[in-house]
Amino acid sequence: MPDPSDTGGSDKQRRKALTSYSQAGTYIGSGFQFAGTMVAGLFGGRWLDEKLSTAPLFLISGILLGAVAGFYHLYKTLVQPPPGPAESPQPEESAEPDSAQSESPEPGVSEGAERRWEGKG
Repeated sequence: MPDPSDTGGSDKQRRKALTSYSQAGTYIGSGFQFAGTMVAGLFGGRWLDEKLSTAPLFLISGILLGAVAGFYHLYKTLVQPPPGPAESPQPEESAEPDSAQSESPEPGVSEGAERRWEGKG
């Protein structure tokens, strides 16, 4: 009798599929956000036109503003992907300064250059 928990694929294949879906989720979300900003601009512009009696002025402006905001987010998503594990910020080592290290008197001067200048290295 076959095991009901066995789906026929290896664990490696399942992980690869999940990784693909998680990467695609970023782009799917960007598409929904693009559409959402345009719809929000449409309804916001329509509401302003009703309140101020300025029919199609704010409707068109709202749609254009929504499109610009949607394209901006889409551009940021496609050109600047989110940082991966290698690009994550490193935690600071210690909040206390080391008494053996002296701060450089000039900004931009490395510690090695400072030692050579002082004749210590």
